[in-house]
Amino acid sequence: SVAAGSGLVVLLVLGAIVALGSVVSLGVLASRSRSAHVVRVFLVSLSVLSVLVALVVLLVVMAVLSAGAVVRRVVLVSVSSVGRSILVVVAVSLTVVRDSMGLLVSSIVRT
Repeated sequence: SVAAGSGLVVLLVLGAIVALGSVVSLGVLASRSRSAHVVRVFLVSLSVLSVLVALVVLLVVMAVLSAGAVVRRVVLVSVSSVGRSILVVVAVSLTVVRDSMGLLVSSIVRT
């Protein structure tokens, strides 16, 4: 049960990273494209991704809070050991998102 829960958390984090990468690549495409349709698709996908990330965080927090003491301890240990590398990946991804949003805004302002 504990291994299944931690595996689910790892799958959710990996899925969020893959979704973030696809949104970033779409953002780079939108920043290089002059098409308003690509920009609209990028903004909609960014909104959907932010809602999905919020739901995943809420789901994980609720699962940890409703779990027993042993599961909480295992989650805290796994978060503390894996958390640093996940935080580095998230920080790099957010930096890329910020840069691609800057490119997108500058290309929109230029047109």
